[in-house]
Amino acid sequence: MSEHSSQIEKLQNSALSSRIEAVYSVDFSPINQALMHQLIHAIEVRNYMRFEQLLDELVSEYGYESSLAHLQVVYRYRFTDSEWAKFQDAIFHAFEIEGLEGLDCDWFEVLRLLRKKSTNWKEGREAIIDILLPELEKHLEFNDVFLFDITVIRQTRLAKALPKFLDLLLTPLEGTRIGIGKDDLYDISELFMHPTAFRILITSGYGSKVTRYEIERIIETFHDIGLISKNDIDCFTVEMGYSHAFDYSTTFLKFKPRKRELLISLLQALDADFTVVRRGLNEIERNSHSVWLGVLDNVSKRDDPEIQEIIAEKLGDLHISGAEETLLRLFDSDKSKVRQKAIVSLGKIGSNTTLSNAEKMLGGGTEDEVVAALTALCHLGTDEAVRIVLSKERSGDRIFSLFSHILGLTHSTLVIPTLLDRLIADRLTFSRSGNPLLSTLMQFVTREEEKNMLKKMVNHFRENTTDALAKLGSISVEPLLHFISILLRKQLPGISDTYLKKQLAGNIEQMFERRDISTADKDGAIKAATRALGLTFSPLAVDALSLLAETGSLEIRRYAIEALGEIDLPALEALIKIDVSDEPTLIMSKIGMIGQFAHPKADEAIILWTKAERVLERSLAYIWLICRKDPAMISHIQPALDDESPVVRIASGRTMITYRIPEYEPLIEQLKSDKSSKVINAIRTYEGEACLPSQDFWV
Repeated sequence: MSEHSSQIEKLQNSALSSRIEAVYSVDFSPINQALMHQLIHAIEVRNYMRFEQLLDELVSEYGYESSLAHLQVVYRYRFTDSEWAKFQDAIFHAFEIEGLEGLDCDWFEVLRLLRKKSTNWKEGREAIIDILLPELEKHLEFNDVFLFDITVIRQTRLAKALPKFLDLLLTPLEGTRIGIGKDDLYDISELFMHPTAFRILITSGYGSKVTRYEIERIIETFHDIGLISKNDIDCFTVEMGYSHAFDYSTTFLKFKPRKRELLISLLQALDADFTVVRRGLNEIERNSHSVWLGVLDNVSKRDDPEIQEIIAEKLGDLHISGAEETLLRLFDSDKSKVRQKAIVSLGKIGSNTTLSNAEKMLGGGTEDEVVAALTALCHLGTDEAVRIVLSKERSGDRIFSLFSHILGLTHSTLVIPTLLDRLIADRLTFSRSGNPLLSTLMQFVTREEEKNMLKKMVNHFRENTTDALAKLGSISVEPLLHFISILLRKQLPGISDTYLKKQLAGNIEQMFERRDISTADKDGAIKAATRALGLTFSPLAVDALSLLAETGSLEIRRYAIEALGEIDLPALEALIKIDVSDEPTLIMSKIGMIGQFAHPKADEAIILWTKAERVLERSLAYIWLICRKDPAMISHIQPALDDESPVVRIASGRTMITYRIPEYEPLIEQLKSDKSSKVINAIRTYEGEACLPSQDFWV
């Protein structure tokens, strides 16, 4: 038997991987075969000290160039990433001993061999760089640059470790229009963070061929490492022109220090088109400094209605002091949309001219202009302005449909009766909207699809009204409670004998005298009002909602529980005390609401439910405990694995797989050997494992 065959048999008998045969099939001549096999064996058994000794012996006997080529073959067939890190350390050690001076070495092979990243190769890498750079400067001709870039740099990413070499490679390219590919420059710029490559990319005509997304990625990377300067931006904008450069230069403005001067010059540039200005104005939104007022005023004088619209809106959104004069000039525009934006912004900044200008627009404006004027008055929020708004509810179908949203823009108590009136959305509500076709439809609805359409319209109408009431906050709690108490004919806690009640009570009671409210309309109104109470986030509503959660209809009780959950911690104790043991739907709502609280009392309540009699309660309790992803809860989750119900075990397992943390792994594994095949199959299915029948099944 030959020495080669003997070595293979010996390794096979040692239970090593069969893949070693691929390495041993390589002809290592003129390298000592036995030495190479010993080196491979050292790798296989993870004996790295022995590996380094053999490597030193290999290099000293055969020279680095020959050893390198054969070691690369070994790596290609056997090395894992972790083993490669050890191999790198040994290679660096050999570099320091042997060096490269005087060796006729293949530079590409050297760099390719070092292409794997590792955290422990810094010292050796720096030693190699010190040796490589002089050799590269001596041996690389300019024509080799492209080949070197394409075949090595993008593969090795050694450029981060070779800034001197990149300067050597890129300096001859600067200011020229050479044939190097855009992708190569892009890789150097983004991956290797080299400013020279960035300038070449921008100034050599490649900017137009690179997408905005690519440029932004480069800019963000450069900014993060501090390579972006004002000179870079100026160079970029001069080369590419304002309009073209603006697509990219706004990306610079996302970062600190802000380049405010650049943005101002771009906005005021004569050749900046609508797209440029719009992007610039969006950037201003991130910084509402008063310095922008002069810039926006100048730009608004351009004869471009679209730009004027944007500026009119931004002046209101940014609440820039001193903007009234500019807005009044825009309000005098002959373009309706510009006037609409201007009047709304006048209301937002609280201008004293809002009232008179809005009345002008209400007197003879289009429906869109009337909506804008009403919106401005609500933003202004004075009693006089709100009364004008309330008188315009029936001004048109569009105004009627938007009226709740408009009223929600103010914080005046004057709007509460109207909003409560709109909460009782029925057919009469829509028939009075002013739209004759809609009125006819509401009176003669007979087909099922039309009934469904009406139901959707009513629900949408109520949701808008509910949101408007909720925006008012605590001031709407007492009127809402009074509203519900009248509908239920039940006194609710939280209604005091205050001036607010005296003002509103008569109005609310008159609502019901004017209408023949069906049971469905009444229930819908109560549910909407209950939801609104929760969305006020006010503790004042807790007592009343607790009562509703125990005594109302099933749906109203559910709405009340969910409303208490919205109010958050002030409602936690009330939620825990509510008795819902008679209804599975309410149990789910209650446990779900309490489960969302990150509070010890909530944890105690959930843990108590894990011992409940009902499977539903135990399942939900374990689910919420698992969703916490808190290792401290493991002792309380563990009993789920031994629960008598497979439903509980499956629900717990599925949740642990979904909200996986290391502490859940042993529990999941335990469920895979559960006494029930149903549980085992369910867990395997959730993990994506193949649940095929065993071999015995086919016998």
